[in-house]
Amino acid sequence: MRELMRNEVFRIVSISLIFVCSSFSGCLSSEIEQQVEPESIEKEPESILNPMNRETLFLPDSSKITEPQQINYFSSMMEKNHENFEKNYSIPKRGGNWTLYFVCSDGSRITYESNNSGEFYCQSTNETLKGEKFTSSWFAYRHREIIKDFALVSAMSYFMTGDENESKIAVDILLQYSQIYPSLPITDKRNHSGDEGGKLTTQSLDEAILLIDFAWIYHLVKPILNSSEKLDVENNLLMAGLEVLDSPGNLKKNALSNWYTYHNSAKGVIAAATDNISLLNESLFSSGGLLFQIQNGFDLDGFWHEGSLAYHNYTLTAMALHLDSSHYLGVDLYDYEWENSVGNLMHISTPFSAHIHLMKPTGEFPKLNDDMNGLDIGDVRELLEYSNLHWNDIIFDFHLDLARTKNIAPSLRSMIWMSSISNLSTSSELSEWTPESKDLNEFGVSIIRKNGVYILVDYGPHGGWHGHRDKLNIEVSTTLGDLITDPGTVSYSLDSSRDWYRSTYAHSTVLLGDLEQVETSGYILISEHNSDFSMVVVGYNDSRFNACVYRGIVVLSLDDSGLIIFDFIHVELGTSTNISRIFHFSNISPEISGFSNSSAPPVPDVIDKYTDLKSRNISNENFHQFDYNLGSNTYSSLWINDGDELFTGFSESSDLMILQRSEVVNSSYTFLTFHHIGNDDTKFDSQSILFNQTAHKVIFSVGEKTHQFMWNGSKLEHSI
Repeated sequence: MRELMRNEVFRIVSISLIFVCSSFSGCLSSEIEQQVEPESIEKEPESILNPMNRETLFLPDSSKITEPQQINYFSSMMEKNHENFEKNYSIPKRGGNWTLYFVCSDGSRITYESNNSGEFYCQSTNETLKGEKFTSSWFAYRHREIIKDFALVSAMSYFMTGDENESKIAVDILLQYSQIYPSLPITDKRNHSGDEGGKLTTQSLDEAILLIDFAWIYHLVKPILNSSEKLDVENNLLMAGLEVLDSPGNLKKNALSNWYTYHNSAKGVIAAATDNISLLNESLFSSGGLLFQIQNGFDLDGFWHEGSLAYHNYTLTAMALHLDSSHYLGVDLYDYEWENSVGNLMHISTPFSAHIHLMKPTGEFPKLNDDMNGLDIGDVRELLEYSNLHWNDIIFDFHLDLARTKNIAPSLRSMIWMSSISNLSTSSELSEWTPESKDLNEFGVSIIRKNGVYILVDYGPHGGWHGHRDKLNIEVSTTLGDLITDPGTVSYSLDSSRDWYRSTYAHSTVLLGDLEQVETSGYILISEHNSDFSMVVVGYNDSRFNACVYRGIVVLSLDDSGLIIFDFIHVELGTSTNISRIFHFSNISPEISGFSNSSAPPVPDVIDKYTDLKSRNISNENFHQFDYNLGSNTYSSLWINDGDELFTGFSESSDLMILQRSEVVNSSYTFLTFHHIGNDDTKFDSQSILFNQTAHKVIFSVGEKTHQFMWNGSKLEHSI
């Protein structure tokens, strides 16, 4: 693509209509009188869907609304609009607070209901919550409902039919927000007025998302607004909202923040909605604009630098809307390339496919770093539809085909972006294509895939504010479910989000000196993937103990199906200290016996309140086995070194937590684990394993082959 220059931003003459949607908003209100009742839909959906013969951003060719799923969806949307005429959609005359306050004590979301009684019931904890914190958060959800469920649906119904009666709710709501917005104070989530936060929300991030929704609604109904109404919306709502985003208190963050991708996107969408070329220039080319974020915010593997798949997808959504807005005003960025930090060109499609490589066999994604809800392939359908629309790549074809089979309600953007699977891939190619093992060295994650089993090893950069102290953490999953998991996080408004979920203790990794890991980046030392086995060795350093910490994962296929995962943690120490390793098991059989209270778990008080750990009698054991309830002969066997203490119990994140602790170590130490994943016919006798701690050597048999592994620091040697 030709190099982008400021003077190349131009307006393509057309009667185009822009569609832009957001993922969240929050905010405000006044009573609305309804005078027009739309007629009921009696015609066939195909006959009433006539998008006003306008070329659109998300639907460049209106005739593309031909897929039965699209037709049915838009017909249902119009029916919903008709139902909305019967509902109360009075707009609150106050802003909404931080939505993350609207949670129960266990971190689960309070179920939103349109009627606010001042009391909110949590089914998960059987508690009733009340107070300004919850009430003010409810208003954010109320604004979201009014804007997205009422106004946006109404505006889309009008656009799809050309019937002005369909737009009445949207126009009324849009004009009322325009009237009240200028007089509202800027407020933060601590209820302080000033220049930080929002008028309709208490974060500029949420304010930006809300403004994207307003711009979309405005552009949909713009043809039926008079000149005075247009000026009112543009000046008192859209441009006034951008002034809030650019207030001094809202410009304190690093430009490479997901917040500012939405700031930029709001500017780009409003630029398209108001035909404002200079505003588009600002959104693209300013010091923290879209091109700056694209060129500097993604690592060499294409991942957003904050290290969370949730925020990666969140950021991409904002950028997708911005790319489409730019295209509407004549700047085509769909083939944009930039020079990365090592001098190679990276294509804009790379970040849109990067995260897909991490999908588990269950269709879920790992909860790396801050991820509250977790994602599966169905949740990212929207971006897959977008990617499939713009780029031909079998990775989009395969996963979009999978996402569409999920029993979920597709989003409005999913339906707008929907197109046929590209001609790149035939049905046979899709059925034969499978994801492979992959080392994402810059992101700091290695994925091993073998015989339907998935192992993730995390050694990457900390991830900034959204990062966790979890170097060398692992996750293990099969098609039947998770074996070893990462809990992600819960609402940031809860202390446990900071004290537990971001802690080393909440992850399946290693502790030195009973201390949290330092915020650091790890590295990969060995990686080999072939038909017989896969091997990955990673590490990190801890200067507090002059320590080098290594974890090796070797996956060996059994002759009659199933596999063995050889898992070791090796520590080289310059300063004597105790060492602990931790596992968080999912789907473990509940029979956990042999507890005692003879020894208190070596965890700080701030961690202790999130665990229920007790010591365990481990006398006369070489290995201790934990069985999974996903099928027979699926278990983890932990080597118990002489003098080790083993603590088991359940953690805040509701998984079985294992903490194995070795007292003061002077030079080096190795923890050893075997994970066996098989079936009724596959057997593996962990008690026959020969382990020499001093010589750093282990010998075991798989089928007719005897394997020997030797290690010394970062080196790992394998022989048969």
